[in-house]
Amino acid sequence: MVLGQVSRAWKSVAASADAPTTAEQFAGFSQPGYAKIAASLRIDPYGTGSSILTVETRVVITNEKSRRQFRRYCSLVGPFSSLIRRMALHQLTDELSQSATARRDDGGAGSRDPRGRAEAPRH
Repeated sequence: MVLGQVSRAWKSVAASADAPTTAEQFAGFSQPGYAKIAASLRIDPYGTGSSILTVETRVVITNEKSRRQFRRYCSLVGPFSSLIRRMALHQLTDELSQSATARRDDGGAGSRDPRGRAEAPRH
């Protein structure tokens, strides 16, 4: 999954009035004063019961003045942003591990709703 955003993260109002709404518009966007940010999330199987989650963020700045502003912003916000991402990934790992343990404990058969009907296992 890939998400894209055009913004001025270093400003109090970061959104672009002319933000692209398609992948083609995003790729071709070059208006000075903005950052084009793309974040991807990829899940690959690892063995028979595990996966590797890869998160990648790439940024393209549309002009030199904005590049300097973005660098200052990143030097202030970057460490906190990294911490939040690591915490979120650890929480996701914990929740997925608990879910996998619960599925193993019930034999992978799922659970029953209050009326006794079987529910599909959650993955």
